[in-house]
Amino acid sequence: PTIQIGDSADIKCSNEACRSKLVKRLLNFVSRDAMNMKGFGVEYISALVDRGYLSSMEDIYLLAEKRDELIADGLLGKEKNTDKLLAIINESKSVDAYRVIAGMNIPNVGVSSAKSLMQHFLNVDALMNASEDDLLALDDIGEVTAKSIYDFFHKEENILMINAFKAAGVNLIAEQHVSGDQFAGMTFCITGTLPTLGRKEAADFIETHGGK
Repeated sequence: PTIQIGDSADIKCSNEACRSKLVKRLLNFVSRDAMNMKGFGVEYISALVDRGYLSSMEDIYLLAEKRDELIADGLLGKEKNTDKLLAIINESKSVDAYRVIAGMNIPNVGVSSAKSLMQHFLNVDALMNASEDDLLALDDIGEVTAKSIYDFFHKEENILMINAFKAAGVNLIAEQHVSGDQFAGMTFCITGTLPTLGRKEAADFIETHGGK
């Protein structure tokens, strides 16, 4: 059955084991804004879920152990294509930690919030140990989001997920790349076409110089 979330207009499926939810969570995890696993789309994820290879986000990092089985099943194509996708998965282990947070499907936490969290706490262990008051100290984290984050990191299945990421070698420490504070206290809205930068490059430039 579907349930209404608090006093909001949101109505959600109450089944956490729902196949469609799992596929959506996995798609968010591998997306460009999160782990950026290019080529790992809905067809592959759906097939891997249906055949029992994926039942959680951390299962993605166990696929390499099943390489020969995957090739035999042909789920990811032939040997060359399978190895290409497994290499992309392996490369994703070294992305900035904020991407891991953005991909975890924490309620109310998107890319911007994930960046703020990692800039403040610097590593996932510190974030997991943060109290709701610690989270509220951040400018762009409100009470609802703080509770969502705190509750998320105190669920056993999510603690197990973090431990699995550690065991797989996924980076959980933020990159320190602030180049200055010229834009400190300033917030930018980037729109349209820029003459020398893409919007993502412009956003990265602003953030490395202290702006939002």
